[in-house]
Amino acid sequence: MGSKQNFLVNDWTILTGALIEIRQGRQHLREGVVEAFTSDGRVVWLQQGQGFGRQLVDKGSGFTIHISEEQLKSIGKLQ
Repeated sequence: MGSKQNFLVNDWTILTGALIEIRQGRQHLREGVVEAFTSDGRVVWLQQGQGFGRQLVDKGSGFTIHISEEQLKSIGKLQ
């Protein structure tokens, strides 16, 4: 997602269609587009692209989601 600042997102239910970054601690793990989430917002399905396919990401495993300001605007969560 480049060198721009990314913001930590606590409410994963707002992210459908957004390009996000998955981290564990300070380590960048992967990027992808959020396809869906569970009703409790603790799990998302991430489409990674570039042949890596779909992956389930679970908050309970210590993963965090970060998103750029540009992506927040694109999904209508920031003006």
